[in-house]
Amino acid sequence: MLPFKNDLFDIVIGESVLAFLNKQRALSECVRVTKPGGYVGFNEATWVEEPSVEFVEYISSITGAKLETPNGWKSLLENFGLKT
Repeated sequence: MLPFKNDLFDIVIGESVLAFLNKQRALSECVRVTKPGGYVGFNEATWVEEPSVEFVEYISSITGAKLETPNGWKSLLENFGLKT
């Protein structure tokens, strides 16, 4: 849990962080601390094309990252009520 009050920030941004965290929990916290009408933005590594399951597992095993495709990121953000 982020150590901030609800609806505190106008803007919350992150770079190369969601792929290493529990995405749902992290986004929930970002939305919680952002004022209504505020902005949440991320710059994340993205699969350009859907890779094989074996390659995804390999990358995750050596980096800990769990990347998404553009549609995967979009879907995830929209599930938290964020506009893409």
